[in-house]
Amino acid sequence: MIAKHTLSMTPDYVLSWGIWEAVRELLQNAIDQHIADAQSALIFQYEPGNERLIVGATNCVLEPRTLLLGVTTKACDCGTIGQFGEGYKLALLVLARSSYDVIIRNGDEIWKPTFEFSDEYQSSVLTVCRYEAPQRYDGVSFEILDVSHADYAKITERYLPGAPLNRILYEDYLRGKVFVGGLFVCKITELEYGYNFSPDRLRLDRDRGMASQFDISYEASRLWDQSGDDEALYANLKKGKPDTAYVRLPKATTNAYVMEQYLAETPKAIPVATDEEARCMLQTGHVVRKVPTPLRDLLRRMHAFVFNHEGTPTERLERFQHQFGRQLNAEGKRELDAIVKASVNWAGPPEHGDEQTEGRGYED
Repeated sequence: MIAKHTLSMTPDYVLSWGIWEAVRELLQNAIDQHIADAQSALIFQYEPGNERLIVGATNCVLEPRTLLLGVTTKACDCGTIGQFGEGYKLALLVLARSSYDVIIRNGDEIWKPTFEFSDEYQSSVLTVCRYEAPQRYDGVSFEILDVSHADYAKITERYLPGAPLNRILYEDYLRGKVFVGGLFVCKITELEYGYNFSPDRLRLDRDRGMASQFDISYEASRLWDQSGDDEALYANLKKGKPDTAYVRLPKATTNAYVMEQYLAETPKAIPVATDEEARCMLQTGHVVRKVPTPLRDLLRRMHAFVFNHEGTPTERLERFQHQFGRQLNAEGKRELDAIVKASVNWAGPPEHGDEQTEGRGYED
C-alpha cells in the first residue's frame, strides 16, 4: 500500500443519492475532462456478463489532493458541468454505502474506497487506499462491480451518450426532460419537448437536479429562434408553452410564417391576451382573438393591426385612452389626460406672423 486517506465523510451523507446519482457524478467528471482536453476520450461501457460498469477518461490523472473536500480545477469554468469539487468523492461514498465494489485505475496507481471505523471520530468514515498498479493505465477509470441490468437501464434512461448539445429533443419519451451535457437534470411537465443544453447554458445546484425554470425557458426559446422549425414553433406559441415564451424570431422567414399563419386563421382579429383587453376592444367594435401573451406581443410587433379610425381626433383619443390607459404608468396617464383635454379646444397651428397665437397649440 502506498497510502491511506481518511475523508471526513460518514455513510449518512447525501442519503437520498443512489446508483444513478453516483454514476452521474463520475460521468460529469469524465465529460468535463473531455471538454477541457479534446485529446481525452470519454469512457462509458457496460459488460453485462460481468455486470461491470466502467466510467472514466483517458489522458488524465487524479492527484491525491483531489480527495480533499473543496479542491477542484473547475470552480471558475462555466463550460463544465461540475462546479463544486465534491463530485467523485460523493460518488465513492454512495457506492461504498450501497455495497458496490469500486476499483479506480489511476495512471500508475490503483485506488480502492471503503468505510472504516475511526477511533478518532468514533464513526465509520470514507477511506481511500492507494496501491501500486501492476501496469500503467492511460487515464482514470472507475470500475463499478455488481451493476445489475436493472441498474444499468436506470442509468441509460438518464444519460444520452454522444447527443449533440443545444438541441431540441423531439422523441416522445424525452418530452419535458432537460439534460445538460447529456446528463438528466429534471423533468418539467409543461414543456412540449425535451432539451440537451451545453454546460455553459444552465447553472445547476450541487445535486445537478435543479435549474431555474426561467433559465430553461429562456434557453429553450433561444434554440427555437434558430431551429428553422417554424410549424412547431408557431404551434408552441399558440399553446402558450414555456418552450417558446421568450422567442424573438430573429429570422425574417420565421417572422413571415408566424404572421401569415395567424392572418390566415383569423384575418381581421386583433390579438389580445387578457379578458379586460378583449372587453375594451369589443366595446369599440373590433374583432378579437385571445392568444398567449408572448404570441400577442410578437404579432403586434410585426404587424400594425387596424384600429377604429372613425370620429374626430378627440373621439379617437378618448377611445384610445379607454382602451389602453390602464397599460400606462402614472406619468403616461397624466400626459394622455392632458392631451385629450387639450384636443377638445384645439384651434390648429398658429398663422405665420400671428403674434397673439404664436407658441400656442390650443385655445383656453
